[in-house]
Amino acid sequence: MKTTLPYLLIIMSVSAVALVGGWLTSLGIPDWYETLTLPAIAPGGSVIGTIWTIIFVLAAWAVMLMWRDRKKFNNFNLLLDLLLINAILNVGWSWVFFVQHALAWAVVEMIVLNLTTLIIIVWTMRKVSLAGWLLVPYFAWVGFATYLAYQIYILN
Repeated sequence: MKTTLPYLLIIMSVSAVALVGGWLTSLGIPDWYETLTLPAIAPGGSVIGTIWTIIFVLAAWAVMLMWRDRKKFNNFNLLLDLLLINAILNVGWSWVFFVQHALAWAVVEMIVLNLTTLIIIVWTMRKVSLAGWLLVPYFAWVGFATYLAYQIYILN
């Protein structure tokens, strides 16, 4: 049981990020988001939900690989801190965009989220290559979401 506890905590932590982010997103959907002018390339809610589900599964797997090979990292605690900051930024974006309706700040926040994700990927690829590659779809999606957030800001 002792060896499985960290993996359960990883799954629970990633799930918590997904659930809280989803809940915050749902607060702004019916009354506000549907009134916005969206770019033509904005995907529908079911597509977004499916993509985020896949991304969170891949992220949990990546962090489990990082944990398994944590001795390969010079400062694993710093990596954990960066992962925590990334998770806070991930949830924070839903708060800034869907609850606060701060479109410009949402774009800025997404840029910082992208940067932390890129740092994690580069750092991890050097030590546990598969874990880094598992995070590439997250980076790509957040990049696309940043573009969408910027377009929404411009259009509204």
